[in-house]
Amino acid sequence: MLLLEAHEQGAPQLGCDLAAILSERDPFDRRQIGSDLEARLNSIQRHPSLRTLSQQLRRQLKRLGASPQERDASVNAGDLILAAFPEWLAQQRPGQVGRYQLRQGRGATLLPWDPLQGSPALAVARVDMGGRDTQIQMAVALSQSTLESIAERDGHWQDEASWDPERQRVRAERQLKLGALVVRRTPQPSPAAALCRTLLIEQLKKDASLDALPWTGNSDQLRQRLAWMHQQVGVPWPDRDLTTLLEQADTWLGPSLEGCLGWSDISATALEEALWGDLDWSFRQQLDDLLPRRIPIPSGRQATLLYTADEVILAVKLQEMFGSDDGPHVLNGRIPVTLELLSPAGRPLQRTRALKGFWEGSYQEVRRDMRGRYPKHPWPEDPRQALPTARTKRKSNGQQS
Repeated sequence: MLLLEAHEQGAPQLGCDLAAILSERDPFDRRQIGSDLEARLNSIQRHPSLRTLSQQLRRQLKRLGASPQERDASVNAGDLILAAFPEWLAQQRPGQVGRYQLRQGRGATLLPWDPLQGSPALAVARVDMGGRDTQIQMAVALSQSTLESIAERDGHWQDEASWDPERQRVRAERQLKLGALVVRRTPQPSPAAALCRTLLIEQLKKDASLDALPWTGNSDQLRQRLAWMHQQVGVPWPDRDLTTLLEQADTWLGPSLEGCLGWSDISATALEEALWGDLDWSFRQQLDDLLPRRIPIPSGRQATLLYTADEVILAVKLQEMFGSDDGPHVLNGRIPVTLELLSPAGRPLQRTRALKGFWEGSYQEVRRDMRGRYPKHPWPEDPRQALPTARTKRKSNGQQS
């Protein structure tokens, strides 16, 4: 192949010299010239066996007739090597002197003392593939401009996007590729929407978590309420368990990710809309009716419920539940709310789903302990007959009344 290419390009003598060097066991001192094929060409006359073999090859080549461009001085060793071994074109890996990647994809290295160390590209003519990485044994150094010219002629442009873990964003670029080599990169500010969606979904699954999404109190509570509806009622309420959401991320979240380059591009509102999925507007009112965020309590105010995976919790001052024998329920009475009864200072005193049992039982112990600490707050003997109080009023001088 090498001889025929030399014949076609009008450089028969150069081709014969190269073929002679590559055909014989290397007689040169590698400690002096490393893998430098040009240095071998310059010293071929000092090796009679190589000179004789080159002359024999030249006589064989002459039988093919004159070259189309006889004695073309513009053809160099790199041109012939690239034509004969195109898949061994090597590009130095970024920031790794002496480490290369071949056009066919395999890694390749130079010995640490090799004079070709630091060359941006190599036209490789001989390799040793016995190790994990290919060892480059003979090559011609190429400039970066030569590599780019080859890529512009034989390569292609390809849009690529990847995840940047430091910036937590999609990094997109156009790449000039030559086989496995990326010869030039151009930033692309607006990558394909579908590509961004795919990368973001892949990152969520790689992290095995949805924590990167812009969760708020509202969106987390919406997810919990929808999960309760799916568990208690079933279809058409969607499964919003975290494990299911992660597994089905492309289905429910994917459309909201198109055009987003990072998590900061997703709004809290968009996340809430994604959680609703295909449910129409009537289901939103149903959810508010069946699993409300706020409910009225005996004190007269609207108190906020907290939905968790295991229970629905109402944290409320103990005095606000006076006069009531039973705690609240949701989902048409199917789910009892766990009351977290608080001291006047907001510290938990008792957790219960059976308010009557608490009044008849451990309340008296709580009453004995709390009366001394908070004497200005009501601690009636029979809280079921007492009036609930929302808060303690304060006088203008800041004292409680």
